[in-house]
Amino acid sequence: MSKRKGRGRLSSIDLLPPEASELVGWAARELAQNNRTQKDICHEFNQKLKELDPDIEEISASAFNRHALSLAEAQRRMKEMQSVVRSLSDRMSPGDIDESTIMISELVKSLVNEILTNGSKLEPKGAMELARAIHAVTQSQAISARRRKEIETELEKKTDEALNKVAKVAGLSADMVAKLRGDVLGLRT
Repeated sequence: MSKRKGRGRLSSIDLLPPEASELVGWAARELAQNNRTQKDICHEFNQKLKELDPDIEEISASAFNRHALSLAEAQRRMKEMQSVVRSLSDRMSPGDIDESTIMISELVKSLVNEILTNGSKLEPKGAMELARAIHAVTQSQAISARRRKEIETELEKKTDEALNKVAKVAGLSADMVAKLRGDVLGLRT
């Protein structure tokens, strides 16, 4: 069975009035904590809906279950993505900083795109978390570029010092040292 394209039919939770969005977010957080039964959360959710507006229809257990399954799938994908990113970042050396940061930022962007395009109803808290993730990725790219520059500067300094020592011991001319710096090592002269 292929995954449905488009938004599909709206669920009873999707059709709740905007003032119920905080309750939908509350239910999502309760489900994510995984310390209460889904049935208890559904019952309390319906009680809170009635307190909000007595005219709101009760959400059926099956509709709540479909919503919970959708949330669980999104959380599972997010955890898998975090696991992939963690395992990849553990294997990266300082020389791979820029490449890993770019890769991680692309993974985060792909995850955000998947969440937004797969019909997931995005609660305000979820939107804030996605915005924070994008902000963190942007910051890490700047830090990565700065760190890479620091590493390159340190390598250049150490290479230059070693080259000067070798030049003295071997009696290399200034022209030969400049040629080694420029041609072989690619350093400034």
